[in-house]
Amino acid sequence: MNHLKRCFAVLVVCLLAYQTSESFAQESTLDVGLRIQKSASFYFENGVSVLYSDKRFFTDSLFLGFHFVSSRFGSALNSNAINQDTILFSAAWYWRKTKSIRPFGQLNTGYFRADYEEAVFDVLPNSALIISPELGIGYESKIPLKIAVSVGYNLTSGNGESGPGTLYPIFMQMTATWRVINP
Repeated sequence: MNHLKRCFAVLVVCLLAYQTSESFAQESTLDVGLRIQKSASFYFENGVSVLYSDKRFFTDSLFLGFHFVSSRFGSALNSNAINQDTILFSAAWYWRKTKSIRPFGQLNTGYFRADYEEAVFDVLPNSALIISPELGIGYESKIPLKIAVSVGYNLTSGNGESGPGTLYPIFMQMTATWRVINP
């Protein structure tokens, strides 16, 4: 649970740093929100997303992101499901910049870790580096709310012997973010 606290602390510090920089705010956008992710026929993993775009580099087309999802906030909450955490860094390209409905492509890279909790499972692989492309559709409302849904594919999934058995290849996600900094 300590790593969850550390991730949350880093997120809070980043948000405070972004909020205090006026010149930064004039050049960029920052969206913060919730991500709901579900592996096909498996766990729900919920968490946070932070998306950043700079007007000097393709404003409102290229978004760099940080996402943290965990089954601790999804299927493992008050159940005996396996606790698993995923940290992702992403680059997303949104087309149709002036429209409210925008298709996008996203490439994620990050780290996955499952906590099997019992020593008997220590022989099983429980972590992996992740690379996953996503394709989806985003909706930007008149208020600073953005909702995105997509389907992704983990190129580095596992079967329990050569990788974590709980890292499924196909996943769906929905992210709802609020624009906290707008140029």
